[in-house]
Amino acid sequence: MSFPTLNTEIETLKAYLAKRESFTDTELSIVLSPYRISPLGSEIDYQGGPALSMTVSAYTLLTFIPVKERKVRLYSVNDPGIAEFDPGRIKSAEKNAWGRYAMGAAKIFGERYGAEYGFTGAVYTTLPQNGLGNSSSECLTYLNAFSLSNNIEPIGWEYAEFVTRIQNEYLNESSGPLDQLSALNGRHDSILHVNTGSGEVSAHPGPRFGEDFKVLVAYSEQTDEKAPSDMQKRQDECREVSGFLGIMAGLSSGDKLSEIPPQTFRANAHRLPDKLRQRAEHYFNEASRVQDGLLAWRKGDLETLGRLMNESCSSTLDIEKSMSVGPIMLHRIISSSPGVYGSTINGSYVVALVRNEFAEDSISDVLYKYLRVCPESEGKAAAFFADPGGGLRLHG
Repeated sequence: MSFPTLNTEIETLKAYLAKRESFTDTELSIVLSPYRISPLGSEIDYQGGPALSMTVSAYTLLTFIPVKERKVRLYSVNDPGIAEFDPGRIKSAEKNAWGRYAMGAAKIFGERYGAEYGFTGAVYTTLPQNGLGNSSSECLTYLNAFSLSNNIEPIGWEYAEFVTRIQNEYLNESSGPLDQLSALNGRHDSILHVNTGSGEVSAHPGPRFGEDFKVLVAYSEQTDEKAPSDMQKRQDECREVSGFLGIMAGLSSGDKLSEIPPQTFRANAHRLPDKLRQRAEHYFNEASRVQDGLLAWRKGDLETLGRLMNESCSSTLDIEKSMSVGPIMLHRIISSSPGVYGSTINGSYVVALVRNEFAEDSISDVLYKYLRVCPESEGKAAAFFADPGGGLRLHG
């Protein structure tokens, strides 16, 4: 099974808006922002660590008509209701309101540039939230719409900064910059090495999509309700151990583990409480796996990259004891299936690199085994082959 084609999704979205608003094709703009998978490093981006990512053919699509008034009117193919607001008067975020990302984009964009004009549009997302940079992808489409509607073009790093501020300041969600940096820099033929501390991104060609390997994206349907509090706990532990190690390294203190030299941790690991030592060890081992994984990719060594993905996931599961059962079981089923180089958990999803001969029947077998152990996910769990996604862009 593959995702719907991009043209199919776009035509569906245009037809949806046409039933609700009048417009001509010349008035309409369509922006698309891809989701990303992260074979390695997604668990340490909030510490400024390195990560590998690639964008895939699942998107947030926004079709819109700029309007010469300070008003946004937004529909969603995926969610009921209409989001309407004045971009100059943004209220506090409502936790479960689907329009909160658009409102956050209006607030943060407006603080920097002003948002005199809004737009009327409709949004569509290929997959449910949680795990593949979905919310960052959606925020980027709204920021792009405000940019075009107000004839202002922020530079790339500003888009990344704006998304971070939407998530951390407006939505009060702890997150790093991996997702938005991936969507902004996505390539059809490369894996991305993302330094989430500096914001530097480099693209590296390697094995060929659809010839040397395929990407499998599997949705468990199970979301960890404790994720926000668990993230805060992880950040607190990392801040504490960074402070200890910073003092040991002769620094005034350390704010993030990416600021601590690896040799400082190795020399002082025995002096740390077990929990903090495990937290730091996971960070430094994962950072090392990212570099080893990039080298393997550039050599075309997918066996080694897959093994590193499995090791990364095992390390995460060893230290994160409260993760939902669904993604764990799905990872174990996929990673033990014939033809799989390796897999790892990205939120509610499991992403895998598989051999090109991995077939549709193999996907059906994975889902059959998964639903035997997690029957409550019947009718919601799904798995897809993904194509490359490119980067944030206007369509047409």
